[in-house]
Amino acid sequence: MKNRLVSGIVFLALGLLIALGPQTIFPVCRITEFGEEATKTGSEKNKDMSEPHMGNMKETTSMKCHWTARAELGVGLLIAFEGFLLTLFDSRQTRFGLNAAIGLSGILSLLFPTILIGVCGSTRMDCRSLTLPALVIISVSVIVCSVMNGINLYKTNRIGGRPYGPETSDHQAAVKE
Repeated sequence: MKNRLVSGIVFLALGLLIALGPQTIFPVCRITEFGEEATKTGSEKNKDMSEPHMGNMKETTSMKCHWTARAELGVGLLIAFEGFLLTLFDSRQTRFGLNAAIGLSGILSLLFPTILIGVCGSTRMDCRSLTLPALVIISVSVIVCSVMNGINLYKTNRIGGRPYGPETSDHQAAVKE
């Protein structure tokens, strides 16, 4: 019971950090207009686009880190939801399966900013100096916690739901004499 709640809450918190971190705590670069930060609101942009002549039409560019943040939002919410489910289910086999899914989601969360999508190339950008290290650290934490929890669930599932040790009775012992 205690392991179930602690591991579920840890994965819930790490998943929310992955999902909401790139938007709030360690933000990525903003959408830019010709290299300048976008300062107009959505209604002002729509107003510029609705004008009949094309002279005022501005082109917006989304950087790679913007798409990484969107992908991390989905994966982070998935990890948080799986962490929540981890607190609900009592079966060790179900929790082991959820734990494996969390570990694979953590690997995917690690691959988005490093290999699959990436972040901006310049080392002076906030996404490179702040968001990338934070996402790597949190993703590795998810993977490590998932492996540790999986090992714990595997060991406690082998002999009557209890870990190896002197508490096992004769008929549950791994090696009978």
